[in-house]
Amino acid sequence: MTHHRILALCAIAALAMPASAQARSCSDAIATLRDALTSAPLAEVVQIQRNQVEPSCLGPQAAAAARAVALRHVQEATRRASPPERMTLLRDGLRFSAEPWQLHDALGDALQAVGNFAGATTHYQLAMNAARDLAPGLAEPQRVALQALIGKAQQARLLSPVVIALPPTRDGTPGGLGLRSLRGVEVEAVAQPIHFLTDSDEPTPEGLAAIRQVQELLRADGNPAITLVGHTDERGSDAHNDALSLRRAQRVAAILIEGGYALGAIRVDGRGKREPFRVVQVPGVTYSREQRLQLDRRVELLR
Repeated sequence: MTHHRILALCAIAALAMPASAQARSCSDAIATLRDALTSAPLAEVVQIQRNQVEPSCLGPQAAAAARAVALRHVQEATRRASPPERMTLLRDGLRFSAEPWQLHDALGDALQAVGNFAGATTHYQLAMNAARDLAPGLAEPQRVALQALIGKAQQARLLSPVVIALPPTRDGTPGGLGLRSLRGVEVEAVAQPIHFLTDSDEPTPEGLAAIRQVQELLRADGNPAITLVGHTDERGSDAHNDALSLRRAQRVAAILIEGGYALGAIRVDGRGKREPFRVVQVPGVTYSREQRLQLDRRVELLR
């Protein structure tokens, strides 16, 4: 039994029958939907949801049904080889419910497969928020799945041509890669998309925008003690890259201090090319050599 099949069955189990006689039509609609979710074609499931459940059910029962139908779209998308087909199915699933984290995770994978790293970053971060504020009836995410999600969000963000905002959580705090932990999984050493001019510690315009995002995140977190760790790609000597990575971390620290960060609250380090980025494999995605080098060139933030 596949992972997505198990998730779909958990969602089906969450479809509790309304108790009151007044809600009998909703009970009948949900019973029909539960049966369809296990065996009927997706088009039939959608028709039952639209024509029977939505006109009859309100509140928690309606929300649970919508989540189950959205997860059925995820299950169906895993059977499609074409990324555009998967994206179409997953976006259709979002029309029913945006709460399942698996839906955003799968959409992030499909967007990466067509080279849309900005869109992938957005959906991976939304998946992190959805997993943090897990909707009722959804299965508890496995630790390994959350670790992979955090890694995929970082690598998509490093490859995005633009800086992607950190989506706020339900309580208004920075979410996505701004989280400190995700259901017990620590979000540590988060790679920041701070780009520099070649062989220089001068940030590009996009790099400066990323530093401003770090400033806003740290301000929201109370300006804690942090460590900035610079990394380079494999080109060049060890000595050159060690020095360059340290200068880049120092430059980011200097910009933060210019913005009011306490001098003693920032520690810097440079690891050169000794610690390449650990790539999380995404189905249908093969990174070019230049993209892998771009992943290696990063500044990590530890809080």
